[in-house]
Amino acid sequence: MEQMLLVFKRLDKGESVSAVAKDLGVCKSTIADWKKKWTRNRVVVLSHAMKLTIVFLKNVSHSIPLVS
Repeated sequence: MEQMLLVFKRLDKGESVSAVAKDLGVCKSTIADWKKKWTRNRVVVLSHAMKLTIVFLKNVSHSIPLVS
C-alpha cells in the first residue's frame, strides 16, 4: 500500500510511469492496474458521497422554515 501511494505521489508530480516503475522495480502494467482500480474506486466513492449529499440537502430543506 505504501509503495502504491509513493507511485501516485510521484506520478502527480509529473514523473513518467516508465521512470517510476524502473526506479521502484515495479512493472508498468502493475502501475496501470493500480491506476484503473484507484480511478474506479474513486468514482464509486464520489458517487456515493453525491447521493448522501442529495439526501442530506433534501432533509435539511424540509426542516428550514421559509422566511418571507
